[in-house]
Amino acid sequence: MKILVSIIIVIVMLFSVRLAHHFWEKSRRKFFAPLMPERNLIQIVEPLALNVTVDQKFLSFHPNRNHRVLGRLVIQDSCVQLSSSTGILIRATARKELEAKTLGTQRIVLLGKSPSSEVSLRIECAFPQEKLLVQQINQALQ
Repeated sequence: MKILVSIIIVIVMLFSVRLAHHFWEKSRRKFFAPLMPERNLIQIVEPLALNVTVDQKFLSFHPNRNHRVLGRLVIQDSCVQLSSSTGILIRATARKELEAKTLGTQRIVLLGKSPSSEVSLRIECAFPQEKLLVQQINQALQ
């Protein structure tokens, strides 16, 4: 009986740690891509599975390697923000700062620079209505 109680306590503790980590990551994504109060909201997509490739070391990403992270995409009038729990990936206010394309069914690629404009990013993501999302991003940056 004592062993069973011990196993249950360990399982509950592991579950609690995982749940706390999930909410910590979610709050970090929200912190790095907040809503701008003076701009109209078009759409928020969270969580968004991202496959990030960078050309030089950036945040916790190593160059020329695929990194899988969860992200938060905030689309507002004249502003598109994409963040992960490690920091802001892209913050674009003009069309020349971010290029969004569909790669096929439910696949989108975002090409842009980091907020410091030193690192080139290629971010692939899966989204059910890919054409609508690309249209919203392009509309927000016009």
